[in-house]
Amino acid sequence: MRSLAVSRPGRLVRRVAVVLAAVLATGALASASSGADGRHDRLDLTSIAISTSAQPQVRDNAFDSERLHGRMSDAETSATANAECDGCTATATTLGIVYVDGGRAANLDNVATAWDSCTDCTTASVSVQVVVVRRAQQVTANNRALALNVACQSCRSSAAAYQIVLLEPHGKRLSGNDVQALQNWVQAQADAMAGPARQSMLRAAPNGSNQGALSDLEQQLQSALGATTLDKSSEVKPG
Repeated sequence: MRSLAVSRPGRLVRRVAVVLAAVLATGALASASSGADGRHDRLDLTSIAISTSAQPQVRDNAFDSERLHGRMSDAETSATANAECDGCTATATTLGIVYVDGGRAANLDNVATAWDSCTDCTTASVSVQVVVVRRAQQVTANNRALALNVACQSCRSSAAAYQIVLLEPHGKRLSGNDVQALQNWVQAQADAMAGPARQSMLRAAPNGSNQGALSDLEQQLQSALGATTLDKSSEVKPG
């Protein structure tokens, strides 16, 4: 078994461009595909919440769980929230669970983006990517959060990205109860970011990394799978 090699090159610009392009669409999008020769397998999952004067309160939740079998595996998850109307709120959450059964390499991207351009408006995005590999391999992991307030007053944008890679060699999967617990965890993070607990949550992440929440997520997964953590990252950004 080859030892795992993990790298985190900065690909924020490319991923943010993809997310911004996705804002032209509405609703949660998810797709899984495999190359005809079985060499390339991928998962793309995103939630998009855009509030408008016609829909001042918008919430979008995306979830998918996929097993990837290709020699090369790509997983891209993202959450995007945008408000451009006064007094509006937008909340987007994404939970992607990926099982990588084999292959030589896996490329993992996870991005949370939130921005405001209004008065007295709130946006919150949470993207969580959980990857379970059966053997150590080359893994390139990128985890980013971006929150912006543009020409607005009394506006609050918050973005949080959590990514964790685990090694479980026996092919064990999370149970339905385990998945529900993870979904509840993601919703709790989003509620805290969008609600009165926002300042407490941001104070818990003084360096832009909420290690307490990340440790809770890791403990849930290790307890459910008996797995070993290979890599983990969290990034929390206020606008």
